[in-house]
Amino acid sequence: MQETEDENDTIDATASGLNNLTTPSQPERGRLGYYWVGRYYSLELYRQGMQWLFNHNIIPQTEANQIPADLGSAPDLAMLISLNLVEKSSCHYRLTIPVFQPPQWDALAHLFSPLVEELQNDLGTIVHRVWHEFDTWVPAHLHAQINQYLACYMHRLVGLTLIQMVDNGQLAGQPKDGPMPYGVFFIR
Repeated sequence: MQETEDENDTIDATASGLNNLTTPSQPERGRLGYYWVGRYYSLELYRQGMQWLFNHNIIPQTEANQIPADLGSAPDLAMLISLNLVEKSSCHYRLTIPVFQPPQWDALAHLFSPLVEELQNDLGTIVHRVWHEFDTWVPAHLHAQINQYLACYMHRLVGLTLIQMVDNGQLAGQPKDGPMPYGVFFIR
């Protein structure tokens, strides 16, 4: 069996995930990531914009997020602008996504450690409660798959929460034009 994906595939609005572009044998190329929620996911942003940036090794060649003039043609830069990955300011093109050094990324991840520790008991209770619901609902012959169902459901809870926060104005919403690039980041 071969699985394919095309423009006809749809993602549930509350689905969430992380796509990464990296070359393990060439760590100097860095890692381009995309945390997404289904309602705002853009296949064009990922397939055309992010893959173009990664395949052309653009981000490692930037300084202060400024793209050197000789790194992209006018049509390529226009495509990146339309996808909200690049903006033009005066005579320069700049990335709109955060670019981290590994220690900065680690510091960002550790910034939330106290919150994660505080929430672990609450999250553990929620996960256990959801697991119990699946345990009582799932037919016995599918019990071995409960963890898969649970993981999918928990991703949907994340997506639903983020959508509600955007709808309530607690998080930035969809840009006026083009896809939402807010979950895109690069680690050098």
